[in-house]
Amino acid sequence: MAQDQDQNWCDTEFSGADFGDLRLNKRLIQLAKKLGDKPTASIPQSCGSWDATKAAYRFFDNDKVTEEKIKEPHYRATKARMQSCPVILAVQDTTQLNFTQHPATEGLGCLNSQDQQGVFYHPTLLVTPD
Repeated sequence: MAQDQDQNWCDTEFSGADFGDLRLNKRLIQLAKKLGDKPTASIPQSCGSWDATKAAYRFFDNDKVTEEKIKEPHYRATKARMQSCPVILAVQDTTQLNFTQHPATEGLGCLNSQDQQGVFYHPTLLVTPD
């Protein structure tokens, strides 16, 4: 994704964030841009400098920052986009995540047999017919 498109997307997607602190709201957008540019990289690799990395960790460690407050503006933006589309397809799949070889992992269920331990993963992707 081109940098300008990414910046516009992050600005639009997270502009409604409300952590009760304008600096945290701005930090979310900055982090979304950095992490979005390198989605498979670690936080230090994405941030590029030690100062930016420390700022990212301070953001995530802040008591005002919760998973729900990060996702909430994204959900609102997604809902707004969906309202302009006459048809939305919910493409679903189910897969098994098998952790049988990780016996110390707790809270797993049975997969195809009692000998197989893991979880079922059922993602849904919303797309337009286009």
